[in-house]
Amino acid sequence: MERKVGLSSLRRSVSFRDCPTASTGGAGHDFLYQEYYDSNFLSQWRFQAGYELNESNEIGVWSTLRGMTDDAVIGATTVQLQAINQINVYWNHVWPTAAETAVWVGVCESHGQEVLVFPQDDRTSAMPILGARVMCPLSDYWSLYGETNLMMPADSGTVDAFLGFAFYPGGNAMRQKLTRFRPLLPMGGSPTFSVDLDR
Repeated sequence: MERKVGLSSLRRSVSFRDCPTASTGGAGHDFLYQEYYDSNFLSQWRFQAGYELNESNEIGVWSTLRGMTDDAVIGATTVQLQAINQINVYWNHVWPTAAETAVWVGVCESHGQEVLVFPQDDRTSAMPILGARVMCPLSDYWSLYGETNLMMPADSGTVDAFLGFAFYPGGNAMRQKLTRFRPLLPMGGSPTFSVDLDR
C-alpha cells in the first residue's frame, strides 16, 4: 500500500501545436516524492510521438522508461520501488465543443503482485494496458479533467484513475487547441507514473 503525497513533473516539450508539420514529438522527466511508511524519491522518462490526421484527430505512441529507483522499509521488510516501463498506442480526438478525449492500449513490463502480509508472490509476465484521458472545458477558466491507466492484473496495485478540475489563469480553457505554447505532454500523475514494489 502506498499514499502519494507529492508528485511533480519537470519536462521540456519540443512541439508547438501550430507548426506547419503534422508530426509532434516530445520528452520529459518526471519526479515522484512520496511518504507513507517511508520516504522515497523516484523518477522516470516519458516520451511521445504523434501524427495529426486532421484538426480533430491525432494518433501516436507514448511510453515511459524508469529512472531513479529507491528502497523502502515497511515494518521489518525492505522493498524496492521503481517506475514500470510501458509503451502505448493512442488516439486523441478534439470535439466541436472543445472537449478532448484520448484512449490508448499498450503493454507494460513484468511487475510484482506483492501483498506484504503474505509470502512473496510471483511476478507477472508482460501485461496489457488500457487507458483514457478527458479534458472538458466548463468555461474560459475551468475544465473537468480526468485520466486512468489500467495495468493488468487488477490486483497488482497499478490501477490508477482520477477526476478533478483544472484552472486556467489566462482564461484560455476553451482555446487550448489553438494555443501556441500548449504543452505536448500532460502533467505527470499516478496514471502516468505506475510504481512496482519488489522484495
